[in-house]
Amino acid sequence: MENQIESTKILQKIDPNAQRAFELLSAPITVPTGTLSEMYARNDEAIAVETLEVKVNKPTVKVMYASELLVGNQAADIDFYNRMIDKVADMPESDKPDVFVMSGIVAGDFKFFNKPQRAGLVPGVDGMGAQFREARVLLDRAFETGAKTIVYNMGDDDRRIAEDFTVEVFRKITSLAKEHDKAMKIAKDGVKPTKSLDSDFEPSRATSVKPEDFMNWASIDKMRQNPHWNAHLQFQIDTVFPYCLRAGRRLYTSAEMEEQTNGAINIEEYFLLHDVADRKSSKQRLTPAQRSWLQQVKETQNSKIVVTDDLNMHITTRGKEYIDWIRHSLGFSAGPAYQNHMNVPAVMLGQLAANGLQTPDMLVTQNNKEMVGVSNKIHWNISTGAMIDPIKALQFKGSHSDIKGDVSRRLLATRKRLIRPSAEMHERTDDGRHIVTFWNDTHIEKSHSIPEMSIMELCDFQTGSITAKPDLLVKFLSYGRERVIGERSTALFFGGDMVHGRNYPHFPSESQQTGLMAIESQKEFNEMLFRDAFDSMSTAEIQAIYSVLVQPGNHEWNSGTLKWHGDRFVDYMKNVFREIFARAGYSNEQIAQIVKTHAAFMTPAGEYATGDVGIEYFGEFGVLIQHYLMERGAKGATGGLPVYQASQFVAGGGDNMKSIDILMAGHWHHPQYGLFNDKVAVVGGSMAGQSDYELKLGYRPTPGGTIVHMGGGKPTQLEFVSEQALQSHKIKTGRFTDAQLAEEGYVSDPDFNPARHGIFLPDSFPKSALQKKLRAYGRYASQRAGNLAEFR
Repeated sequence: MENQIESTKILQKIDPNAQRAFELLSAPITVPTGTLSEMYARNDEAIAVETLEVKVNKPTVKVMYASELLVGNQAADIDFYNRMIDKVADMPESDKPDVFVMSGIVAGDFKFFNKPQRAGLVPGVDGMGAQFREARVLLDRAFETGAKTIVYNMGDDDRRIAEDFTVEVFRKITSLAKEHDKAMKIAKDGVKPTKSLDSDFEPSRATSVKPEDFMNWASIDKMRQNPHWNAHLQFQIDTVFPYCLRAGRRLYTSAEMEEQTNGAINIEEYFLLHDVADRKSSKQRLTPAQRSWLQQVKETQNSKIVVTDDLNMHITTRGKEYIDWIRHSLGFSAGPAYQNHMNVPAVMLGQLAANGLQTPDMLVTQNNKEMVGVSNKIHWNISTGAMIDPIKALQFKGSHSDIKGDVSRRLLATRKRLIRPSAEMHERTDDGRHIVTFWNDTHIEKSHSIPEMSIMELCDFQTGSITAKPDLLVKFLSYGRERVIGERSTALFFGGDMVHGRNYPHFPSESQQTGLMAIESQKEFNEMLFRDAFDSMSTAEIQAIYSVLVQPGNHEWNSGTLKWHGDRFVDYMKNVFREIFARAGYSNEQIAQIVKTHAAFMTPAGEYATGDVGIEYFGEFGVLIQHYLMERGAKGATGGLPVYQASQFVAGGGDNMKSIDILMAGHWHHPQYGLFNDKVAVVGGSMAGQSDYELKLGYRPTPGGTIVHMGGGKPTQLEFVSEQALQSHKIKTGRFTDAQLAEEGYVSDPDFNPARHGIFLPDSFPKSALQKKLRAYGRYASQRAGNLAEFR
């Protein structure tokens, strides 16, 4: 009888944490029921990427991305993040984002995994409690941007942190379960303990460091073998990490819970959350203590922060819908992406499209730590930048700059690119434009040196080629005249390949349908098109054109004249604009300062060479344009996207590039951009479509126009005007308006479809009024109708 009483006392003294740990470890493994197909269907539903619905009642949507801040890491640029938030908060409401997406906010404490990186943590924020506290403050600041939706997308660092947490939990569970088993054995055997119950059953509250606090790989591997491991890991990812992020703290221990609740709850917060989840899944009522605690926590958490484990974003604007796939990482290969980290998503998108499967409008990856984007006709492939500064690492002691696996070390030693802290915003408009805003300290600082202005890039017309789209060119010139030149000072930069020329021997057989075989005819066609597009420009429009820079491309270079005689085939285009300014009363000296071709260059050291490097300065901004940047890289030998050439070009140029802030190129026929160090690089779209040459190389040209916006104290922007936007654009100026075309007898065929009926399709296909007019230009130029001599 005495033993039974003693056993009862012992059972009553069992730590409730030990009881819960025992229950978790001994819980039966649920065996799914149903057919194999049904089990897979349930699993597919359970692990599917979430879809976030975003609705904006306007004809545009703006999504801002801020990635890889990694609070705790020694190279994290916290000040940049705060400056960026301040700047966005001060913007007009119309310029603010609708959605703010953050990823990679904490570095972790590297307790069990990647332990060498612990040396790179900043004291004071080297623990998860401090990191969550600061992360919550920073995420709360995101609401100052005006975004209605704040998303935190978990990444690889967060999943590693969740695994660290799982190891910690399993260590506690197994230790506490041993206490439970010991107590049960004592109660069963009726043996009176020789020590106090508190000493026997509450070792988890000891403060001294014990040998079992240190885990080796064998211990962790044993934990992973436990059949409950995956369930607890997923619970950490789905529940615990979001809970801590929204609360701005780590989970409480049992002692802390007891203190917080005045003794009402005396178990680990993890056990409470797990029990709550179990009760909800089995539709059991929560205990009064649990309901009270969750209500108390709710008042301290920011529940407006949407936390996802990758997501699809379904955006609905006033007139369009977009599906964006936002993935922290698509690094499916174990091999490091030293150069072309865009390769996997690009190939994936192409294969999805080729198979007729759902293809997102934009695929976003967030862990590459480099701001790069490329358009491929129907979608954008985006990599976001990072808010860490590896340049700081160059000034760290060797013990901190040489930490194995540290993020700044990897960027310097493997990718060999000095990224700068950055964030970005992507705006899509219902009329088909994509505007990328660069948040970069250097560009914002320099933007105060000039009023708002724009640069229109005009390249790759390929006039004379069967692939040319002169009707799109006319519409882009109209768009620029009405929406750019009509609103702010504008520079016109020609980036080469204005004519198809004689770039390769089989040109005549390829392009016979155009009739524009002679280079003189191609030049005359362009002259007629530009003169009529800019016909009757007002004084205000002419004064708004700040600079006209005409540079050649490989189609001009390879057409024989440059090789043998030094003619770049650019004077005819310069003459068009010289005439425009002369009619407006400009002197020859003034015109020479505005309309230029740069055919040579000099360096700060006094070196002088000929070469087609165009450079213009606007306030403190230096802008460089070349048809392509790297000679040997012009055939794709750079190991990645052509825009990567900018990084190599700048590194090779060294101090020659210190005054260059924007690098512009053409040649590649699809829009691309990148931010390398503090340099914005852009590859413009083309005014030409698919060719046999590109098809066999696996290229997909993307016609469209490119405009750079800068100055006025605002971030630098790139505006990509898509083919669809140009097709739907209504011309209001020049000699290509509907009224003017109708007056001349040109009327669109009733079944004309701009998305299917290109200008050089055979005459049996429908044509627009504009296409008919331009085909007449082609006949006029090819027949030399304006250059006839007459014998009388």
